[in-house]
Amino acid sequence: MTLIQQVEESTHELCDHFIKEFFKRFFIERDIATILPTVSKNLTGFGPLKYTVAFSFDQSLKNLKQELDTIPAPIDYQIRQSRVKALSSDIFLYIAVLDISIDLDTKTVPLKDLRVSFVISTSKEGEFLFEHMHLSYPTASAVFAETGLESSDKSLSQIMEDVVHHRIKDVNEAYKELEQVISTDDLTGLRSRIKIEEDVNTELRRASRYGSIFSIVMMDLDRFKLLNDWYGHLFGDFVLKEFGSMLNGALRETDFAGRWGGDEFLLMFPQATFAKAQIVMKKLLDRYQKVTVESLLVRYQKEYPGLFSVDDFSAISKDSELFPFKKMSFSYGIAEYRIKDTLLHLINRADIGLYEMKRDLRSS
Repeated sequence: MTLIQQVEESTHELCDHFIKEFFKRFFIERDIATILPTVSKNLTGFGPLKYTVAFSFDQSLKNLKQELDTIPAPIDYQIRQSRVKALSSDIFLYIAVLDISIDLDTKTVPLKDLRVSFVISTSKEGEFLFEHMHLSYPTASAVFAETGLESSDKSLSQIMEDVVHHRIKDVNEAYKELEQVISTDDLTGLRSRIKIEEDVNTELRRASRYGSIFSIVMMDLDRFKLLNDWYGHLFGDFVLKEFGSMLNGALRETDFAGRWGGDEFLLMFPQATFAKAQIVMKKLLDRYQKVTVESLLVRYQKEYPGLFSVDDFSAISKDSELFPFKKMSFSYGIAEYRIKDTLLHLINRADIGLYEMKRDLRSS
């Protein structure tokens, strides 16, 4: 493990806690007096909501005060996805996607997909300070291209030069870089839940406008918890990764597959009726049922060659003879688009179908 990786691991929890405290002070308490001690005198790039990006502390502070004065009431927020990355031994990058809800007079305005990017420094005493802040939406005029910043031993001033460089680079390129981080599930390589939700909602708007047809599928692996309990969570992650690869290789380019959470997946088939989706799913299930637990264990050993001794793996292989099932399988439910459907309608109908298939599996 490198020095950067060690630092990142040891400070990740502290940095994450520091930022969550900031969110509470900023969104809930709305008190600038509690926020100021956490920002560097060299703070740059604060761009909340309707204000433009600024590259000076004075302008950033002015924008911050305007923001708090404009909306003094608490703002509800939810962190949908976040990540901390060490840029050097004492400088960190934090990116997140938030949903917020603002009370304005007699109505509440929900705002989804707020992109947050912070550069944070830490002193020898372990104190964190914000050096750079940016809040924006996917349609904003500037998006922080955090993936252009690689871990290094650069000084703070050098890293901030990189920040400015990447801030002024081509907007479309920067947006694609950020979206790649947000839209991909790290484990399986499939679309993330955020991305697959966006894809289905886009298809819903298209179907509502043009009268097109599409179907979604909710699915999960059968008795997956038993695999985790019997062979460990690392093997469970390996099974999910392998399943994601199988989906990527089996679906058409026009079809979408995303990891919904845990061992749950969501598939979308544009221009497909319930019957057509059913044909595809039966083929996928037939293909996956040819995969055995034993074959996965063999590939698992090859994936992690130094993890098991010969004796250890022999014991695991022998123990697998007692495992309750030999072949892999999954259950699924299909929902075809109906007029006035929302994402919730589709998910609910697909979930009902998934539950019915699970019930039949338990009774068999």
